[in-house]
Amino acid sequence: MFTIVDIAKLTGQTTKEDKLMKIDDLIKLYEEKRKIYGVNTHQHISELLTEAKKIHHRDWLKNPTLNRDHDQTWRAFKGKNFEKLVLYIIKKEVEGL
Repeated sequence: MFTIVDIAKLTGQTTKEDKLMKIDDLIKLYEEKRKIYGVNTHQHISELLTEAKKIHHRDWLKNPTLNRDHDQTWRAFKGKNFEKLVLYIIKKEVEGL
């Protein structure tokens, strides 16, 4: 049995899930900042999150939530993915030793 997401992927259509910012997008943004700031990138996390919030808002505007509250969805995204980003950064630094 196919889900709506499966059918959308098979037909080349995008789904709501495809349009939302994900942790991979946040990591990609971090890596771009890392090319600029090097080992001091961790000092620019606030800047990275500000930029990520703008991207998240742009994506949210394409599919706003029913309550029309972007800040609530941003806090949920940041809360869920900030920890993952920190773990990614630590893991990458430890592997580099």
